[in-house]
Amino acid sequence: NVNGIKLISAGDSSNTIIDGNQAGSVITISYNQIDSTTVISGFTITGGGSTNRGGGIALRGSPKITKSNINYNSANSEGGGLHLQGSSPLIIDVTIHGNVQNDNGGTVNNGGGICMSDGSSPLLKNVIISKNSSQNAGGMFISYDSNPTLENVIISHNTNEGIYLWSSSLKIKNVKIAHNGGYGIRMIRESTLSKCENLVIENNNSAGIYINGWPHTTPITISNVSLLNNIYPFQIIGGSSVTFENNTIFANYNPDWIYWNDNKSTIKL
Repeated sequence: NVNGIKLISAGDSSNTIIDGNQAGSVITISYNQIDSTTVISGFTITGGGSTNRGGGIALRGSPKITKSNINYNSANSEGGGLHLQGSSPLIIDVTIHGNVQNDNGGTVNNGGGICMSDGSSPLLKNVIISKNSSQNAGGMFISYDSNPTLENVIISHNTNEGIYLWSSSLKIKNVKIAHNGGYGIRMIRESTLSKCENLVIENNNSAGIYINGWPHTTPITISNVSLLNNIYPFQIIGGSSVTFENNTIFANYNPDWIYWNDNKSTIKL
């Protein structure tokens, strides 16, 4: 049992580098009993090149990762920077930048910065996710009953979606999603924002929030969100049932503030 190990740099992340040399994931934790007493702190984790998942870090356990940079890694399937599977790490004071999920021509091409699945519930606090790329969600891909919490997080300048939610929920406090290549947040298959406090979605190259409730209709409340300078603030399809409360909507490029292109969805203002 290796739980409780502390991997802590003598310096800081700018001069303490772990380079994977494109030989696979830089760090892999496959033992699901690992918890936050196991610490990774003070490193730049770079040069990972996984043929599967998690170019920088691949996790099934739930360690604490702090004061680190996860930069310029790649994966062929999911999670260019990090891949979480059934794990709930603490990710604090971390930058996730320039990672790539390679388009391998298959059907699984998710999460340039982070991909999580199978009930993962990480805490991301004081995190920057920027300039990552993927076919689906350059920033974060969240799937299969995952429930992350984001606090003081910036998700910016990623390709395609900033966040892609698939059958999952998301808790947010003090988050900015800006200048991404597609939707700010894309929510499908009964995904929800279970808690939202001070979310700013601005200058994204499509709708600020996209909601598709198919195949079932789970009511969603969108509240305490500022949507500024997106192509249009909302796109709602697929039988979604959406209530809007206490939002700020300003200077989006499309004058129709809700793009609603089916006759099955319901909207309450």
